Amino acid sequence: MSSGSACLNEDGETNLNFIPSNGCGSSNWSQWSVISSNGDLVGILAQGSPPGLNFYNVLINQQGTYTISDGTESIDFIVYPKPTYTSTVSSEYYLCEDSVNVQFEIEPGFEFTNFSWIGSATESDNVVNGQFGDPSSNVFTGTYLNPGEYDLNAQFNHIESGCLVRTEDDLTQDINITVVDGPSSDNISLSYSTNYEYDPNCIELGSSYDLLFDQSFPISASIFPSTYTVNTTDNPNILLETFQIPVTIEYDSIGCSITTQITHEHSVISTPSFSTGDFEGYLCNNESITLTNTSGNINTGGSYQWNIEGAENIEENGPDVTFTYPEDGDYAWSLTYTDPSEVCTSVFDTTISVNVDLITADFTVDNALICDSEGT
Repeated sequence: MSSGSACLNEDGETNLNFIPSNGCGSSNWSQWSVISSNGDLVGILAQGSPPGLNFYNVLINQQGTYTISDGTESIDFIVYPKPTYTSTVSSEYYLCEDSVNVQFEIEPGFEFTNFSWIGSATESDNVVNGQFGDPSSNVFTGTYLNPGEYDLNAQFNHIESGCLVRTEDDLTQDINITVVDGPSSDNISLSYSTNYEYDPNCIELGSSYDLLFDQSFPISASIFPSTYTVNTTDNPNILLETFQIPVTIEYDSIGCSITTQITHEHSVISTPSFSTGDFEGYLCNNESITLTNTSGNINTGGSYQWNIEGAENIEENGPDVTFTYPEDGDYAWSLTYTDPSEVCTSVFDTTISVNVDLITADFTVDNALICDSEGT
């Protein structure tokens, strides 16, 4: 007779049946016995089917070494406790930017061998890059692209006892996989800081402002950067700026990290300008005033509109506008620029004092006759 072993089951029991066979074991049932390590006699002679087929039945509910004897020979039979294990599987996994890599272990891995995995969680229609059934590994790995509940069962051998362990028999363990919708880059939002003073469509040259980043998924996250400073160009020939801003969101509680680039654009507008030539405030007979458009963005395709208060004889010629005044006064001059999109406008204006000096010749003569150089 050779020795053997078994493990207690989920109910804390194991049921052993013995029957003699040709050349092995006594057919005299009265000689059979099973004695526990503390000397107790266990087991009963049971009637089998069909009648006359007897066997020795032992229901064991304690671990230990049992001596099985047929009256002439005996063996030691070891009953091991139910093999215990734990798994690091989570209750649910969140998709992270439309996919999630699931990885967990059966522990302690060094006590088990011959792992295999079955269930919808291992089927090719559901999982990509899966690694299942590696006899040398207690690790389950798979990448999922869709939310859902995926059945998973594993079986493996307990190295010490040789017992087969099946997770589907263990009501205290659940290694099924639940995948739920998770965060993505679409959850990232940006806003302007509270001290933002500009029209977001029309940013002035050389200005700067802050963008604030946030996220809308209902799990707390850290955002890097949380604030981004936008510095506007000083080049008046640039009408539109585009910024690619790298942003990373860390959802530590679900192990999700998303790195993306946020595209931000703004229209740029520069304030127009004009010169007054040699005009110094005085306007004499037959003189006119000429203003010249000196705007840096004059070649960007936008339009300009002069507004010359109270002027007469206004004529425009290219970048110049010429006009006169009939009388003294304080007059407002302005030049309005509208960008090619006709969305952004900017105005340069000033008020000038004009002194109009209309000089008229004034002299009289008497009726005296002046001849041949006479008279004065």
